[in-house]
Amino acid sequence: MNFLTRFQPMLLSILRIATAYMFMLHGTAKLFALPYIERFDGLQIFSIYGLAGILEFVGGILLLLGLFTRPVAFILSGQMAVAYFMAHAEPNVLLPLLNGGEAAALFSFIFIYIAAAGGGAWAVDNQFKNLIDIKGMKMAYQDLQQAAETRRSIYGLNKNLPISNDEIKQIIEHAVLHTPSSFNSQSTRVVVLFGVEHEKVRGFIEDALRQIIPAEKFAPTEQKLSGFKAGAATVLFFEDQTVVKGLQEQFPSYAENFPIWAEHTNAIH
Repeated sequence: MNFLTRFQPMLLSILRIATAYMFMLHGTAKLFALPYIERFDGLQIFSIYGLAGILEFVGGILLLLGLFTRPVAFILSGQMAVAYFMAHAEPNVLLPLLNGGEAAALFSFIFIYIAAAGGGAWAVDNQFKNLIDIKGMKMAYQDLQQAAETRRSIYGLNKNLPISNDEIKQIIEHAVLHTPSSFNSQSTRVVVLFGVEHEKVRGFIEDALRQIIPAEKFAPTEQKLSGFKAGAATVLFFEDQTVVKGLQEQFPSYAENFPIWAEHTNAIH
């Protein structure tokens, strides 16, 4: 019966609509005598049956439309559970066939399922969700534009971090994991250095640069290196060449491109 799986959202809506219609009739019978049921003659609106009728009518309409589906279904499931135990627990709570509580029990279980599963394919709630999704995408796009416009290089570094080291690592790991790469190669690797390790690597860099820059011209470079060293951490990006070589062997037609593509991915970070 797997062929029915693709129809699951539509069948869920049909279940919701049919159940809501039958449930709503209990409310119209109590409040408007539609259909007419003799035992509801003279029903007081503020009696327990009158309040039940309001829930059945209003809740039935909302479920029929698929509006506020989950909270409404949850409330109505509770109402039917209470109705079962108040009106049908005798003579035997475990035998709805004998105590006349089959409808209340079924309504309660169906409603709690709808509260968990939602309204299905045909529900007014979906329109609100689409509007929220579109608004969220627009806001995200605007945030991205604003971030690009206000991006600046910050040279006045210090060791005061507004977030923890672990949070910094999580941000970097997330960026590396989700940055697009050719053939989904994910060849970029990262080392994050804090504290003493950060100081050491900055010292290594300074020593290496002193070997290639004349002493009389080293002052500007030293000033810039001191600014970097004043920071709290160093993030080193590099490429895992085993991944690159593996792709070159697997796709020889593109072999010469993979090192370049790996650098492109690295640059995105």
